[in-house]
Amino acid sequence: MIPVRQANQKLLEVSVVSTSTIAYFGGIATPVLGNLATAYPNHNQLLIQTVITAPSLMMAVFSLLSADITKRFGKKRVFLFACMILLCAGLLPVFLGGLYFLLTVRFIYGIGFGLAYPLIILSIMDFFNEEKRVKLVGMATAIGAASGIFLQLLGGHLGANSWRNAFWGYLLIIVIIAFIFFGYPKDKISVTQPVKKHPSGFHLKKIFMPSIILSIISFFTSVGMWAFFTNIAIVLTEEKISDSRGISILVGIEAAFVFLSGLSFRFGYSAPFVHPERKYLTP
Repeated sequence: MIPVRQANQKLLEVSVVSTSTIAYFGGIATPVLGNLATAYPNHNQLLIQTVITAPSLMMAVFSLLSADITKRFGKKRVFLFACMILLCAGLLPVFLGGLYFLLTVRFIYGIGFGLAYPLIILSIMDFFNEEKRVKLVGMATAIGAASGIFLQLLGGHLGANSWRNAFWGYLLIIVIIAFIFFGYPKDKISVTQPVKKHPSGFHLKKIFMPSIILSIISFFTSVGMWAFFTNIAIVLTEEKISDSRGISILVGIEAAFVFLSGLSFRFGYSAPFVHPERKYLTP
């Protein structure tokens, strides 16, 4: 655990929990996929669904690189850089381009998402002790899911008249940037030995295979989940059953159950994680 002054402890807790909302900002665009399908009727629906699934693809790649980049530059710097990517890539579709430009910036958005996402839990592990970690993991899950409900409702209401307006919701990332900038301690970069190189020129690194396998599973799970929601959004709009406002309520139900799960973890399952014999849970 990295020591933090008591005066800054509460601000740090709020800052760390606020970063959990990053996982749900991608949902802003989900309710307006039907509007996108209407605006670009000549394009394949699978291409339109990629607007949601593209960030997951890039996250699967860059989440594996996040640890090495963080060791070199520090959590705070990487977090701020990643959030700036999220902010810029999130807002650009409001002003520029068509569907292909939107897809391009969504892939760029996924780079920031992949760099930032592993740091959410890593920050909790580094800055807090065992009991506080469990409470904050549950709180971060609940707050993140609650923000997911809000962000999808926001995207649905902003994008009711034009799909571009939904992306104004990414302005809220400025709040997270402010929390990280003022709440996170300064990075202390340790000088390490240079990585040994293979005679062929490649770096020798031990790859933790379970992490790679879990990343692949997570990617396909995420793609499958978002494919379900994106199909709902497109079908409901095309069949004139509902607009983006109603769709935002429907897709928010999933986040509501995640919120309840986070609360149950926060209040009901702290004891096993702080058991003195279970040292393997402590980094």
